[in-house]
Formats: sequence, C-alpha cells, structure tokens
Amino acid sequence: MTINPYTPGFGQRPLVVVGRERQLARGHETLLTVAGTGRASTSPLVLLGVRGIGKTVALGLLRDDAEREGFVTVMVRLDRVSSAAQLITSGVAEQVAPLAAQGASGHWRRFTELIAQLSIDVSIAGVVTVGRRPTESEPDVLTERQVLARSLISAAQIAREDGRPGLAVFIDEIQEARVNDLVVLVNALQDALTAPDTPVAVFAAGLPDSPARLMAAGSFAERFEFTVLEPFDARQATAALVGPAVRVGVSWDAAAADLLAQESGGSPYLVQLFGDAAWRAGRPASGDVIGRADADAAIAAARESLQAGMFPGRWARCTDGERELLIAIATVADAEGVAASDAITAVLGKSGTPGWSRVRASLINKGYIVPRGRGKLGFSIAGFRDYVLGLDESSAGPRTRPGASAGLRAEQVPLGELPAGPASGDQ
Repeated sequence: MTINPYTPGFGQRPLVVVGRERQLARGHETLLTVAGTGRASTSPLVLLGVRGIGKTVALGLLRDDAEREGFVTVMVRLDRVSSAAQLITSGVAEQVAPLAAQGASGHWRRFTELIAQLSIDVSIAGVVTVGRRPTESEPDVLTERQVLARSLISAAQIAREDGRPGLAVFIDEIQEARVNDLVVLVNALQDALTAPDTPVAVFAAGLPDSPARLMAAGSFAERFEFTVLEPFDARQATAALVGPAVRVGVSWDAAAADLLAQESGGSPYLVQLFGDAAWRAGRPASGDVIGRADADAAIAAARESLQAGMFPGRWARCTDGERELLIAIATVADAEGVAASDAITAVLGKSGTPGWSRVRASLINKGYIVPRGRGKLGFSIAGFRDYVLGLDESSAGPRTRPGASAGLRAEQVPLGELPAGPASGDQ
C-alpha cells in the first residue's frame, strides 16, 4: 500500500494547497515592501475563519515565504493562560540569538536587558529560560507593552545588521489571549510598526470574532488588514481531494471524488478527513483507483468520528439559548444546509429581538455557524445539522424545543461567550 497522503490533523499542511492564492500573494507583497524599504508593514495582516478552514496552514505557508526571502521568523500560538508578551518575546529571542553569535551584536545587549524585564534569559547559543511573569508592583520595570514593542524593534535591527531583510512575526489563535494580554499586544504592535527604520512584518490568524476583540483592546486595530478564508468551492474541494493521491500515483473515480467534495461542504478539514478515510478503506497501491465504495465507507467513518467527538463537544459548550437557535436553523435549513433568518424567527416565535442577535453573534464567534449571504445562516461544518436534528434525551440530554423557552433573551447569554466590544455577528 502506498503511503497515505492525507493530513486531517490540527494544523497539518496538506500535500496540495488550493484556494488561498489571494492571501498568500498579499502576504508576499507585504514581505517585499518591508524588505525593500527597511520599514515596518503598515499594519498586521490577520487571517480570519472558522475552525478547520486552514488558517494555521496558511500562516505556516506565509512563514515559509518569509524564510525564503531571508527574514528572521518566529511563530507563536497564544492561549488563555500564558503571557502573550512572554510567548512572543521568548520566541523572538530563540531566533535572533544565533545572529548575535555570528557577530550581529550591536543591539544584542539592549535586547537581552529588555527581555530580562519579562523574566526571560537567553544565551548566545539560543537557550531561552522563562521565569515567573513580573508583577506591576515591581519597581523599575518597564510595562509589558514597552518591553514587547522595544524587543521587536531591537530584534528587527539585529536582523538587519546580519544582512537579513527584517523580522516577521506570526501569531496563531490570537483570539485566545486574555483581555489584558490583547491590550498589551495590540498597543505594542502599534508602537513597533510605527517606529522609524524598523523592518517588522506581523501576520496573525484567529476566529471570526477576532476583529471585535482586537478593536476592544485598541480602537486603532480597526485599521489592521483583515482577510477572510472562505470554504472551498466545488472545483477547489475536488482539487484538494484528488491532488494528494495523484502525487503518489493513485487516481480517483470522478463520481466518487464529486460525492466527497460535495459532502465536505467546502471544509478543508473535511476534505482531508474524507480523503484519509477513503484511503484507509481502499488501501490503494500506485496505479489503483479510489472508487465509490471507498467514498461511501469514508462518509460513514467520518460521520462516526465526528458524532463521537467534535459534534457532542460543540453541543456541550453551547448555552440553552445557543442550542435553541441551532435546532431552529437545523429545522428550517434547505438541502444545502442554508436557513433564512425569517424562517428561523418564525420557528422561534420571535422577530429581531436583541437576544436573537446576540446568540447568533456568539455562535458565529465560536465558529459553529456562518453567514451564508444576506439574511441567511448555515452550519460551519457539514454533518452538524444532521447531528442536531438527531439529538434525543438518551444521547445528548434534554433537547430544547424552539420557542418553548426564553432561552434567547439577551440576559440569559453568558457575557463570557460574547466578544469584548462591538458584536461581530455580520463578519
């Protein structure tokens, strides 16, 4: 059997990348501008989309591009417990330390003095040690904002001294940072990107609510460059499905490929999941053809996996009001999985209430539903509608009947589930 070319895991890069040409080209333009001018990019480029749409993969491709252009690059993934300033600064330290060892040391002492104020120590060998996060009460310590901004500036200058175009920073899961950390991050990026002679480019990725969270942290974040990663169209889904197999000498029956491309609903993650399941069902060798029986087996296996893991996990994280809205969408959605807002409100027995809008925004921000054109909503991943419609008390607990409760009142939606700042339900 030929090695399986499909990669359905988190952030795993597919063998064939399709549908992200516009974002990659825009990122390349940014890198060339920074390299050619010696100045920072005018704003961070932020990739947006639901989970499984390929944000991490696209961010990784942009980093590869930056490395080919000679930039010093650092990739970090934010979380809800770590200091964003420490994560980014320690990552930068790891990458610039080897340059200091090669002689680009004009700003090295200043850089190490700065990061020490975040309890970060780095040797010229690139060994980074991160200690306890400093508190605001400690005397003679710069703010995290100042340290992060000045560290980025110093690192970019170290890179330039070494003959590199500059520093490129890549920040994944930006929406995961705590509110205070986002305030530090947004303001520090503003400081660094407006400093003279600072060749820094910043790229980030996050869920659809990221703009609202960033703007709440600093209003000037509205001038960040946001770009949405859309689901694949039919042609792109087919290419993403067939391409990896062709690379290893295996072909697809056209009808089988069309079936899985349609079943994927344009989700890059589902394309890889279906491809992987079909491959394991057919166990093809070079020269073989993946057929309809393999595709049918792939659909069954993928559905079993999703209904055992992802779908109940998503349902468990929903409030009562969110569940009520999900059931309403599933009930009135058409064959394409798209539901009109007027049909949803008719089922719910409500029309245009603030609670409706806030719950819808919360589900969009979580990445469970997506706008499908003006006045329409759909599920972000194929198969979740069927899961919601099939819920019963024995498998998922009591199911709220649409309109049977006041679950969509705004005051019943936990504020922790909503983005800080303006609602982002129409992004």
